[in-house]
Amino acid sequence: MTAKQFDQAEKRFSEAAALNMLADYGLDTVRATNCSSLEEVEWAAAEIGFRFTGLKKCSDDDDRLNGDCVEDTFDNEDCETRDAALIAGTSWLFSRPGMERRLDYLFVDEAGQLSLADTVAVTTSTANLVLLGDPQQLPQIQQGVHPEGAECSVLEHLLQEAATVSEDRGIFQTHTYRMHPDVCRFISELSYDRRLNSADGCERQEAI
Repeated sequence: MTAKQFDQAEKRFSEAAALNMLADYGLDTVRATNCSSLEEVEWAAAEIGFRFTGLKKCSDDDDRLNGDCVEDTFDNEDCETRDAALIAGTSWLFSRPGMERRLDYLFVDEAGQLSLADTVAVTTSTANLVLLGDPQQLPQIQQGVHPEGAECSVLEHLLQEAATVSEDRGIFQTHTYRMHPDVCRFISELSYDRRLNSADGCERQEAI
């Protein structure tokens, strides 16, 4: 979906959806900064003159974005009732009864860290769910003792012990922009069924 289609469709998205929508429009939204994904969304939208209304649910002052299009709020009811095209929050927000069927698309970033139970809870908020992440990089964070199987993230349940997602179940990102080809070949063979490759230009990386 392009930015223009998004504007015309008037769909309501979670945070990561807007980032992917803008990337689909042809923008390189990945910059060498420490910006949050919401800051990247606002930057990318400004680059093409695209305006949208958004809300970010904050837990304290340190969570504030102080953005241009995305407004900070401490009130769950704002996210439940106000007319916003993009809503950013945690699983605690999207599993609330007031968020039921509120979104057209919910993108879960780092889904390799989210349990199956938490994922089921947030699906009540959306008509469509998209899982992003790599359980081999960042596993689910858990504490305490749980029944067998509860330690697996939703992506691990989806992969069923496979190293990479099959074509009938999802999309595998085949190129990395972080590794020199010599390093990538080893990692790809070890962990990713030899499906991962370095993007053009990575061969110029050097150890200093």
